[in-house]
Amino acid sequence: TVATAAHTSHDEIYGEVLAWKGAVTIRQQTMRRLRRAVEKEGKPEAIKLYHDLDQATRRLATLSQGASSPSGSANLRQELERLSAKIEQLERDLAGLNSEFRKGREQQQRTAAAIARVLPADTVLIDLLEFDRRSLPGSEKGKPTSARWLAGFVVRKDKPVVMIDLGPVKPITQAIDAWRRTFGRQTGEDDSGILLRRLVWDKLVKYTQEARTVLISPDGAVARFPWPALPGS
Repeated sequence: TVATAAHTSHDEIYGEVLAWKGAVTIRQQTMRRLRRAVEKEGKPEAIKLYHDLDQATRRLATLSQGASSPSGSANLRQELERLSAKIEQLERDLAGLNSEFRKGREQQQRTAAAIARVLPADTVLIDLLEFDRRSLPGSEKGKPTSARWLAGFVVRKDKPVVMIDLGPVKPITQAIDAWRRTFGRQTGEDDSGILLRRLVWDKLVKYTQEARTVLISPDGAVARFPWPALPGS
C-alpha cells in the first residue's frame, strides 16, 4: 500500500516506493558479482546464505510477473511481501559476514534526492506504481475493501517529488486491452487510445512542459503499451 497521510511528504512516500520498486532488477544485476566475492572469501556460512538469497530472489522475480497481471491474487501479493522480508533478512545477515557484499548492498540504496540530483535540468522522470489501495468500512459491520490502484511520481531536478493519483487500474487495463486489440486504429469517441491518454498521460503532462526528455518507469498494467504511441503530441 502507499501511505497518503497528510503529514507525509511526497518525497518520503517515494522513498518508500524506491525501497520496493526495482529491487528485483537491481538484485539480479548484482548477484553474479556478489557471488564471486562471497566464494572468494570462502566462508561456508556466507556461501550458504548466498545460496538461500539467490533462490529467494529467483522465486521473487518469478512471482512478481504474476502480480503485475490483472489476475494477480491477494494471496500472491502476500507471498511477495513474505519473500521480500526474507530477502531483506538474508541480505542483512550476509552483509554482516562479507564486506564486499555489504558495500554492494549499500550501493543499491537510492533516495529520491539522489535520483533527482543526477537528472539533467531538462529531464523529467515519471515513476509509476501499481498497488493495493485499502479503504476502511463505512460502518462497524462493513468490511475493508481493496482495489488495484495506480500512482505516478514526478521527479525533477531541484524540485520536490509530486505524487499523482491516477485512479483505479481496472478502467486503465480495459482501455489497454481495447487499444491492443485494434492497434490504435479506432476513431472518434470509441478511440481507446484517446481514452488511455485521458486516464494516464493527461494527468501527468503538465509536469513535463519544460522538459526535452521524459523518462517513463512503468509498473503493472501500464507496462503493456508503448507510451509514445498514444494519440496527440
